[in-house]
Amino acid sequence: VDSNGNVSPPSEWCQVTLDRTAPDPIVGVTNSPTRDVEERVVNGSFEADLEGWETVGSVSITEAGVAPYDQAKVAQIGGAGQEVGSISRISQFIERFSDGHGIRSINFAYRFAQAGNGENITQEKFAVFLGDTMLYQALPSEEKATDWQFVSVNVSEYEAAELTFALYGAEDGNQSQAVYLDAVTTGATVV
Repeated sequence: VDSNGNVSPPSEWCQVTLDRTAPDPIVGVTNSPTRDVEERVVNGSFEADLEGWETVGSVSITEAGVAPYDQAKVAQIGGAGQEVGSISRISQFIERFSDGHGIRSINFAYRFAQAGNGENITQEKFAVFLGDTMLYQALPSEEKATDWQFVSVNVSEYEAAELTFALYGAEDGNQSQAVYLDAVTTGATVV
């Protein structure tokens, strides 16, 4: 089409094709903080029982009586089988990435078997460690309900270390508390 509106027939060297079909969009995230995250926890949902985990004291897998946070099974730390004043724990060694990218976070869900409702049920304490560093702790007396609590802790500055979830038993002989653990991950988090 020229400036006078004259339309010339198409030539062999110039041809225009008009495609009105909708394109398939390709959605991508750039500079995402999860782009290089690789799962480093083995069996974090406990579907393969305690495979990949080291245990000490009263640690078991349960499917009955507890609505899991993720999938079908949960780990139970402590409870009626734990000796007075003892520590029950479950742990796994977490490695850094081979390409130099460190783990950004440790994510997990937990809940106590009993709520404190503002009173100290026992002297038990739930604690999470990476190596010798305590990342998180909770007391049953501080919990107002037995709902699942999801925790994500930034660990991007830490080296490879043993990840440990522990329940410190009461010294007073009133040992009945347990903590349930599920959805342990270092990968991208979906809450």
